[in-house]
Amino acid sequence: MTTEIEVPVAPPAVRRETKLSDLLLKTKALIDRPWKWCKHRLACKGLDCDEHCLEHAILLATGDDGDAHSRVYNALDAELPDNRRGQGLWLYNDLGTTTHADIVALFDRAVEKAQAREMWAELQG
Repeated sequence: MTTEIEVPVAPPAVRRETKLSDLLLKTKALIDRPWKWCKHRLACKGLDCDEHCLEHAILLATGDDGDAHSRVYNALDAELPDNRRGQGLWLYNDLGTTTHADIVALFDRAVEKAQAREMWAELQG
């Protein structure tokens, strides 16, 4: 007699096929308003937290998919000002001079470049 065993299936991670622009937009949506963004901490305290720093937004949007996290992180890091590139998004997020508008502009530039690369890849396809 054969017994079937149910194996729990983990929720699907963000797959490589997911467009970088979609991952960036998903991340941006978490902090797209000034009251949804914070500095000097990953997120606000409490169960119904809707306030996140840049790094926490990336973690939430990409889940346990390390590849997706790296893709989003690297795309945003590439759009940092020259003197801040490679120093860490968390540092840029927490600088006293960094504003919410700076963070949104970072996303806008990264999304624009990702969409252009994706469109080019489709044309080459």
